[in-house]
Amino acid sequence: MWAWLFKHTDILSVLLNAGMLVVWLAYLNFFFLAFREERKPKVLINRGEGSGLDGCCIISNMSTQPIYVESIIATVEIGDEQWSLAVTDISALEGDADRKKYTRQGPLARGQYQEIGSFRDLATRVLESHRGPDVAAYRSEQTSRIELKVIAIHSSEDMPIAAERKFDVVTNEEGKTYLQPQRVATRQIRTRRERRENLRLLETYM
Repeated sequence: MWAWLFKHTDILSVLLNAGMLVVWLAYLNFFFLAFREERKPKVLINRGEGSGLDGCCIISNMSTQPIYVESIIATVEIGDEQWSLAVTDISALEGDADRKKYTRQGPLARGQYQEIGSFRDLATRVLESHRGPDVAAYRSEQTSRIELKVIAIHSSEDMPIAAERKFDVVTNEEGKTYLQPQRVATRQIRTRRERRENLRLLETYM
């Protein structure tokens, strides 16, 4: 056996080096994928202060780098109809007032969040902009849906990033209305086709 090993030392050395190369390539690929995954932007849309319509909508930046919120678009669905509106600006700017009081646009640092108002207020604003001040139909609907989409700028991306989450408005047997997320987590919009669509959407609401 030893004689065979000594005789084929060159071949064994080549095989050993090839095996080590495969192992190192696997390690490098693992670290590259982990690094790329860590660098991906991630924006969360959650509810707080209760699960009802009066609960607060919270946007959080869980990316490793800051983001700049460009637009927040709310969509309300009732039956077969739906209405959308950019709810980024709260009201018209007046004089030298603090801009943060009138807009939700701006930077969010890593781990930072902002409250953008209650789901009821957001939905009411959308409906009033399209249907006038009478929003009784919305309140009387047993099933409807509220969708929030955040479009932002991330330093490592050449196109705007986006995240969205849909909440069903459900009424239980006791007549209590609450928000039920359609998915456990916020959907991160990362395909180039969808991001191009969001770019056009951003231009529409500019």
